[in-house]
Amino acid sequence: MVLLHVALLTHRKIPSPLSFYSKDDVAVGSLVYVTLRKEEILGIVVQRSTLAEHKGDIRTQTFQLKKIKKDDVVGHIPENILTQYVQAAEVQAIPYSLFFDAVIPESLKKNPEYIQNALTYRHQGEVEKTISYLESSSEERVVQYKSIVRDILAKKKSIHIIAPTVERVLKLASYIGKGIQYKVVVLHGEITKKQMQEAITKIYTEKEYLCVCSTPHFAHITPKTIELTIVDQESHPNYYSFDTPSVDYVSLFKATWGMSQTKTLFADTILRIESYRDLEEKKYSREFSIHSRFSHHVPIELCTFEKDALFSTLTTPVRETIAKMKLSAHAFLYVARKGVHTSIQCSDCGTVVLCAQCTKPTTIQSLSNNTRGLRCLYCGHKEALQQDQEIICSTCGSWKIKGYGITTRIVAEEVEKIFPNKDVFVLDGDVSEKVFKKTIHTWKESGGILIGTDSVLPYLEQKLAVAAIISCDSWLSMPDIDTHRRLVQVLEPILEYSHNAVFVQTRIPEDPLFEICKNENITDYIKTELKERKELTHVPYTTFVLLRKDVSFTKKEADSLVELFPACKPHIYKVHNDIRVLLRITQERFIEDTGLQRRLQGLYPHIIVEVNPQTLFSR
Repeated sequence: MVLLHVALLTHRKIPSPLSFYSKDDVAVGSLVYVTLRKEEILGIVVQRSTLAEHKGDIRTQTFQLKKIKKDDVVGHIPENILTQYVQAAEVQAIPYSLFFDAVIPESLKKNPEYIQNALTYRHQGEVEKTISYLESSSEERVVQYKSIVRDILAKKKSIHIIAPTVERVLKLASYIGKGIQYKVVVLHGEITKKQMQEAITKIYTEKEYLCVCSTPHFAHITPKTIELTIVDQESHPNYYSFDTPSVDYVSLFKATWGMSQTKTLFADTILRIESYRDLEEKKYSREFSIHSRFSHHVPIELCTFEKDALFSTLTTPVRETIAKMKLSAHAFLYVARKGVHTSIQCSDCGTVVLCAQCTKPTTIQSLSNNTRGLRCLYCGHKEALQQDQEIICSTCGSWKIKGYGITTRIVAEEVEKIFPNKDVFVLDGDVSEKVFKKTIHTWKESGGILIGTDSVLPYLEQKLAVAAIISCDSWLSMPDIDTHRRLVQVLEPILEYSHNAVFVQTRIPEDPLFEICKNENITDYIKTELKERKELTHVPYTTFVLLRKDVSFTKKEADSLVELFPACKPHIYKVHNDIRVLLRITQERFIEDTGLQRRLQGLYPHIIVEVNPQTLFSR
């Protein structure tokens, strides 16, 4: 008899594999049906061992192991392919069930044949396995993709293009599909169940050579004739899943498809810093020569806030340029923070207003029905304020509570006062999806001044008469090396669609990154970034593992984690009142130390584990 450990493919979020026994020869990689609470659920056998190895554990259990029979086996994934996915889950410290839940879309989970196809088709090609990189501007890449697609379809092969946002997927499908619409299949989370089923049926049953355009979650739904996969905008934050724990899809693609029999091309204007290390070490190759400049030929103009003048969110050059623009022209003002105020503080005693639920600093933001209120960005707690209601300091009783920070609503109020004859639109996370899309459409059609956050960047298409980054100092003032990369990622799409100079407002114009951006020298930025990270033993030259909880660790819990991982240079730090633990391990040791990886996997769901998180300071 053997003991089988099965990762369940279910929405119930069961993190650890469940154990079953079998008298039959059920191999690792088998797709099996198991019964859980009177419901038949598909699972993947990820590990197998003998009962003798676990005899002591089995005797102490208060429940009986359920049996898997040969008839329960409905498919098989070759063990060498499954091993790649298991190792990818371990390297990201994600429990197997949750990992496969992120990899396999809900629409496939009840069809074992489709699951088998999703995990194996890229490993059945005839080309030499290879990963390569492409660097060029967004518009140049779209033209290159169109040519590549036609070349591959002419060879009677298929291609899959993955983009991080629905808007980018639709844009690529529209441009590439001109004249070959019947060959293009689109997959994303906003299509109906019927459309999804029709698309999957076309991919898996019809003997056609296709171009599939999808978001990352549907990346594994691909035709059997696949020859090339393009991962567009590979540095985009949407390649991290929104679930907890978060899956890094780009790392997953490299770990699994790097050993497949198809080609994978990772493309962006500026690649991930981890990709530049791969190129530096000649781990993978460049498909095309690296370009050393932004290639948009649009100047960057730094604007410093006036120190002695009355504070304004708009510097003089920005105000003057907006004043000269035509009513039908398009202006985009990027603001890093949404809401009304990013923090609230008593002017008399300095006490920061805290959330009533989790005691983290709270903010003032717009709530539903155009009301204002307190909203915690950490736990989501909301507290509506009446129209004339004042906030009273809990420490000294003062009513002199002042809001701080440059936010979308603060900028909008000032722009409306200075330019009452111009249309002003505000888009951030406080508006519904329906309102968001309607506002974007109105702005594109009629022009005006659009004030928004990162969520607007994928929708930029028109040439901008005025483009400005209103606030970025909140990033640069944080002790986080990734802030430089974030500024470059925001700046690049704005430069691409700007007709004139792009204004960047700052109080710290001496930051060396601004000089690099002004000179449009990507090569210098990459060299500087890699050098600093190597000196600081930062990602990608080391692996960071962030341990946190939805509610903060106690000091005792944090100390126990330090004792549990003594060899990983544990460091306890605070983000506001939230205690966190950071582990630092050399990249080579982390990849090889499967014992450490499995210990980290075992911490979930009580502790959230993030390997190389996007930032160490998010709320």
